Amino acid sequence: MAYPELKEAAEILKESAFNRIELETYDKYWDSVRVEQALLDGFLEKGRMEGRMEGRMEGKMEGIEEGREQGIEIGKTKEHEKTIINGYENGLSLELIAKIAYLSTEEVELILRKHEALKITRKYLPQINPLSRFFYLL
Repeated sequence: MAYPELKEAAEILKESAFNRIELETYDKYWDSVRVEQALLDGFLEKGRMEGRMEGRMEGKMEGIEEGREQGIEIGKTKEHEKTIINGYENGLSLELIAKIAYLSTEEVELILRKHEALKITRKYLPQINPLSRFFYLL
């Protein structure tokens, strides 16, 4: 039937033709359907919650791993820069440092300039009061 109202009316008509035993059986059937549906809804919700928790844990683990990898990469970069600066301060030429570090001389110069800027900044910082120093470094 295409119309839900007609389907409902046909169901009511069938129901009114039931005797007492058929009516009790019919009611029990629909009670069991409702109970089953409630149980399924509960299991479905429990499954959703478990899925959310599992997804969150997976996401946290991925985030921790990604953060660890980024930290390692930053550490390697800083160590690489320290080696370049140390070589320069010990009299190595830019060309030799570039060759050892597998960088171009321009990249080595950039790292050394960055280091020199930090040295200059630190030299002037003690003359500034501590609160200003905090904002200066930001």
